[in-house]
Amino acid sequence: MKSLIIPSLLVKSQEELNYFSKRLIKVTSRIHLDVADGKFAPNKVLQFPFKLNQNFQYNAHLMIQDPLPWIKENLSKIDLFIPHVETIEDITSYVKFMKENHKK
Repeated sequence: MKSLIIPSLLVKSQEELNYFSKRLIKVTSRIHLDVADGKFAPNKVLQFPFKLNQNFQYNAHLMIQDPLPWIKENLSKIDLFIPHVETIEDITSYVKFMKENHKK
């Protein structure tokens, strides 16, 4: 089995996101984004209207209280969403929504 190493970013501004994306452009094709709202997790990261470099595919680890609005807002930007199951009220509806939108 081939190993896959995915760099993870915790950023608080578009400038940080741009800086690290430029550094990773020749290193990887996928970036893992950590998202925290300051409620579910104590830090606030990726809590701004961000633009992503189109040279990458993105995973988003959602450490947020209510992930569905964030997912809906960023559906076209992210390839794989990783929410915490305890933050999803209706898991069946969530899975159905993700399948209907062809998301992992």
